[in-house]
Amino acid sequence: MNGMSGYPSKKQETGEEHVSFDSSPLLSCICEMDYLPRTFGEKVKFDRETLSRKYILFYCFFQPPRHPFAVLRSCHPISLFKLCTDLYSVRDDFEMVSIVRMSEEHDCEELIKWLAFSAPTYSLVVPAEESHRRNVMCECLDVLYPGSLKCLLVNVEKGIVVHGGLDSMSCLTEHLQKLQKESSLDWLRSSERVFKMLWPVIPEEQENPFPLG
Repeated sequence: MNGMSGYPSKKQETGEEHVSFDSSPLLSCICEMDYLPRTFGEKVKFDRETLSRKYILFYCFFQPPRHPFAVLRSCHPISLFKLCTDLYSVRDDFEMVSIVRMSEEHDCEELIKWLAFSAPTYSLVVPAEESHRRNVMCECLDVLYPGSLKCLLVNVEKGIVVHGGLDSMSCLTEHLQKLQKESSLDWLRSSERVFKMLWPVIPEEQENPFPLG
């Protein structure tokens, strides 16, 4: 039985599993947060309606206590990150949410800022102040020990999830590649996103969570 779905329904040949929105703590968590920041500082608010037709990739990592930045850098699945960057160029219904967990005695805020600079452009990062929800989300994915990494792709509309880990990314990658092949490059969308990242418009009352420098 899986914590995401509450009942076993996995299709072994595709790696798929079915889940309802109401039984998914991961989806509930991102709706309950005040905002999720993109890597360039823009703050985005999600609710059930805005998520209803999206593909959400959750990327969850438990940071070991020693040499955190070196370990985090070495454990990034670079090919997955590149694929996600490409998906942002061709789809409006794809989002990646990065979640990092670490021991309380370490500076999680600085690590999350570093993750924001290394994660795929335009992706989302669960902020440092949401420590409780970060822990809940990691526990939902069984990311319980330092060095563990899990990914979960959710097709919210159809209620389908696909799992992936450091040693089992093939099914997840195949699903993402299929999404990419089903899409075509929209130069206007791509250009607008590049301009938005280079010159983000952050309201004065909002502080950029990932300032340069």
